[in-house]
Amino acid sequence: MNWIWCLVALFLAGEAAASGFFVARFGGEQGHPTGNSPTAIYYNPAALSLGKGTRLFLDANIVTRAFEYVRDPAAIDNIREAGDTANGTPESALDANSGKATLDNFLVSPFIGVTTDLGGAVPGLQLGFGFFAPFGGASAYEQNESYVGNNAYPGAVDGPQRWWAIEGSIRHIYITAAASYHIPAARFSIGAAFNLVSSEVNTARARNGDGTDHMVSGDDELPVEGRALVDVDSRDYTFGAGVMWQPTDEVFVGVSYQSAPGGDEMMLEGTGVLIQGSAPPSEPKIEMFQSMPDVWQFGVRYTKEDNFEVRLAGNYIGWSALTHQCGADPTVGQNCDDFRKALFVIQRGWNDAFAVRGGASYWTSPAVELLFGAGYDANAVPDDVVEPALYDTDKYTLTGGVRLELLDDALALAMTYTQVIYNDRVIAPRGHAEGATSTTLPESWPAGTRNPDAAGKYSQSIGVLNTSVQYSF
Repeated sequence: MNWIWCLVALFLAGEAAASGFFVARFGGEQGHPTGNSPTAIYYNPAALSLGKGTRLFLDANIVTRAFEYVRDPAAIDNIREAGDTANGTPESALDANSGKATLDNFLVSPFIGVTTDLGGAVPGLQLGFGFFAPFGGASAYEQNESYVGNNAYPGAVDGPQRWWAIEGSIRHIYITAAASYHIPAARFSIGAAFNLVSSEVNTARARNGDGTDHMVSGDDELPVEGRALVDVDSRDYTFGAGVMWQPTDEVFVGVSYQSAPGGDEMMLEGTGVLIQGSAPPSEPKIEMFQSMPDVWQFGVRYTKEDNFEVRLAGNYIGWSALTHQCGADPTVGQNCDDFRKALFVIQRGWNDAFAVRGGASYWTSPAVELLFGAGYDANAVPDDVVEPALYDTDKYTLTGGVRLELLDDALALAMTYTQVIYNDRVIAPRGHAEGATSTTLPESWPAGTRNPDAAGKYSQSIGVLNTSVQYSF
């Protein structure tokens, strides 16, 4: 990634306020498939036809995230009793491989959009250009203070969640051109969008070659815990399309579709650093494969007179496409066709998910709009693949805000706050077969996809402050 994209990425962190790591909440209560703000560039390009003139729209989601994971000691692969020489975790140091991990992150995700009707040169035509990140997440976990400077178990300083995430990010940045055409006689609009997507995965995690969470080996408890750093990216193209129908003056109905980056499977390329025990670090070339979801969005809006509006919107996201993330070094004959020949495999096996959200607006005057909303978003991650790096669960949202129009409606300012309320999750340990030194695996996991057991309790809370400014020319 060149320096320009590195600079951009600093301001394009997001965290799941929707299923999986879908984070498209730009626009706040203005962002939906029947909305008339420039966020329609993504939510539904057909809705661009609701706008007039030329508009510049700047939006920022300011996110605070508190996350806690308490790893169950029964999830540890092998607990070494005194005198045991097998690889594992010493019985006297269980808190080095279990217990509480926390993070408190502050993140910013912008949306920049410009729409224009070209001065009416082509009646019914609207164009839009946008820059935003609908998928993404970032995290940096706090250290385990009890093990700072501990030479016996140096890896433990990174916390019990380190086998899945120490710090990292995953981002999909869209640069979009969109167009909409309105047919007045039919009260119907169609729209399309073309997206250049810059994708990045950058992670650091603890990793052993056999996929276990073993910390030490031998009589003298030599450290065997390794580290893996991955930095890969790609450029892909996607498209979006939508329709908008206005059956009456008060009712608007919209449906849109966004294709997955990379189509059926995307390949990200880059490098990594692998450290295994006392062996010298290696720096393999990495080709990483994953599949992203298609996104369907729908909405209906009813406006009563000049001071009241109600909205219903939702989405359906095809997260079942994300079956795994696999990395291989082709220069040494590795590949992801056979997971046993891969550098690493992270089993995902996610499920499709949906969300539904209701909203309302009340105008206390023509220039002052009060905004309200509530919603439900379903979980995409099954129990057997839940882990701290990419966490999800059922969640609920409550939103309130205000929008002001100034300078004879040329300038609009809006601010909303959304509290995302997550259900806690408690994941039971996978268990050990009799005499085994590692936990059992789900039968559905293909060979070569072993990772440590992430059993334990998960808790999360997210707050999103959305601010936007729009100027019309």
